[in-house]
Amino acid sequence: MTDPSLLVSMPSRTDRSLAPDGGQVLSIVAPTPNLDRRSGGNPDLDWTTLGPATATRCWPPWRPVAGRG
Repeated sequence: MTDPSLLVSMPSRTDRSLAPDGGQVLSIVAPTPNLDRRSGGNPDLDWTTLGPATATRCWPPWRPVAGRG
């Protein structure tokens, strides 16, 4: 997957009780392979290789804003 869809949520924008004063809650969910054969997944995928490659593709767009408070 060269252009993954990401689910981005910032629930503290509408519910301030979810974050500390002056802060926000940001959640980013990226697609990952299903490794559970019982639910149709493929446990033979090498997640130790796929994991870092997936992170490399998903993380760069967020680097400029990560860690800013």
